[in-house]
Amino acid sequence: MGLKQSVREIILVSKALTSFNGQQLLLELNSALGMLGDRKKEQVLEHLILQLEKYPEALGDYREWLKEQGIDTTGMRPMAV
Repeated sequence: MGLKQSVREIILVSKALTSFNGQQLLLELNSALGMLGDRKKEQVLEHLILQLEKYPEALGDYREWLKEQGIDTTGMRPMAV
């Protein structure tokens, strides 16, 4: 993966994280598979993707879940990314 492509991937992953868009995050991570140029890194990324796919709710905004439980989230900050 060239430098421009690497920077592009990082930006896309960052945008998906900050928008709490789990589907987009998984899409971007999957698109990076095969481009890392290092078998060990590929295996680590693949393992991460599999873990995230098992628990998609972990990729959402916790404040939305709290609101559904009737908890006022005024003043709560998003999780740091």
